[in-house]
Amino acid sequence: MNQLGRLEDLRPAARVARAASEPMTFDFEFLAANIIYRFTGEHVVLQDDGSADAMPDIRIDYADGRVGYVEVWKDLDGPYAAMTRALAENGYQLPADGLGRVWFLEVSSRFRMSSAIRDVPEVLKALTEEGNTFTIIGTAETLQRHPSPHVQRALEMGIVSLASRPASMNEPEAVHLGPQGIRGPADVTWEPFLEWIEQTLSSTDPHMAGNRRKLAAAGGDESHAFLGPTYSSSWAVFHALTYWSNTLPPAPPRLPREITHVWLLNPQTPDRCLAWLPDRGWIDPSMHWAVS
Repeated sequence: MNQLGRLEDLRPAARVARAASEPMTFDFEFLAANIIYRFTGEHVVLQDDGSADAMPDIRIDYADGRVGYVEVWKDLDGPYAAMTRALAENGYQLPADGLGRVWFLEVSSRFRMSSAIRDVPEVLKALTEEGNTFTIIGTAETLQRHPSPHVQRALEMGIVSLASRPASMNEPEAVHLGPQGIRGPADVTWEPFLEWIEQTLSSTDPHMAGNRRKLAAAGGDESHAFLGPTYSSSWAVFHALTYWSNTLPPAPPRLPREITHVWLLNPQTPDRCLAWLPDRGWIDPSMHWAVS
């Protein structure tokens, strides 16, 4: 049977289920494989079933006999990931009975849900009683200069933004929690984008060094890095992968010798994918699908 031109998943069910349960990033390996399949129209295999060491995540079997290998990597800070998981498990909110207000908090990787259930309502009640209700959003910069010891305690807990409004009629009092975002200039700045790729792929970090070794040892005709920047990555990279960005980098990336192709997609908000291919330069794959 001709298996070319389809997407195949050889991963065991337990591994797929574990990937699908990851908060905010879901099954990023499958997402990467699906994008490569839709762009190339070739036989793309999620091959790393855990049966052998140093097996690249994905294999591309081209109709002309060439083979490409792909390593998929997410740039997600460990404490940040743990914090987002805890927020997701608690529905991104806390009860706030008796506060009479609806609060909106942005929290950093230092935030601990285990103690927040007790401590956050206590701090917000104290702020309300002293008249600090933050009807205008209090950002990390303004909070650091605030004289209230309760604001300083909030900062120590990992709260980096505070805002509230009165609860409307029949509205449950609640504290809504969101992970700390990243900010930067509205324009896409390609120089730091390209610098991030170079530094990331050439890193001596054991995981990235291991990825390069796997691709080199596989001996394919192509070696692809599929990168997943997130909210904990550089603003320049995150911003370039959002739906409102529509330009392409003006220069090729500087890649280590083990890598020939690079793809970038934010697994948390997969608005836009960018890819650099040696024979085509920078492209947005969604503009060139081979498979609808």
